[in-house]
Amino acid sequence: MVRKVIVSVLVSFDGYMADEQGDTMPLMKNYKKDLTYIKKITTPADFDTIIVGKNTYLKEAYELTELAKKGKKIYVLTHQQDLAIKVKNLFFEDCDVAELVERLQQQPGENIWVYGGSHVINQFTSRDLVDEIHLYTVPIELKQGIVLFDARYQPPTVELLEITQNDEITYSRWGKGVTNE
Repeated sequence: MVRKVIVSVLVSFDGYMADEQGDTMPLMKNYKKDLTYIKKITTPADFDTIIVGKNTYLKEAYELTELAKKGKKIYVLTHQQDLAIKVKNLFFEDCDVAELVERLQQQPGENIWVYGGSHVINQFTSRDLVDEIHLYTVPIELKQGIVLFDARYQPPTVELLEITQNDEITYSRWGKGVTNE
């Protein structure tokens, strides 16, 4: 099986993944009763490796550490090696993202999930390192905040592979045109 690199993210219909402070709660406000539902639908199937940035790690350190303890490999992209803690399957990387992807794709395993903010996602999408982008678009207009695809980066070269709607959330899967299914 080829290990795909997947980005999976919740986004407003005007292209924002968080408000100005980096908070994603405005996107989830209609689903406060069941935030686990949002986590469940935005978590890709068949992955054993997660790549996150430092900020996402700091926000979700407990949850990510628990996933590492359950066998998921977590790679945190950071220049701050003083953040590193000794937990099995939790790795702190200060390297080029293309080198990391190449190294991980040479190892056996399931898909690789790039999880985090726009800066991390754009490092992968702008260099054509992502096989699929899973967008979960909520019917909310933020009008400002943190955009998913930053104009300073090269936009991803993808085509629409699938689109469905469920519970007012539109799911679209974008890729290089090869579904590998």
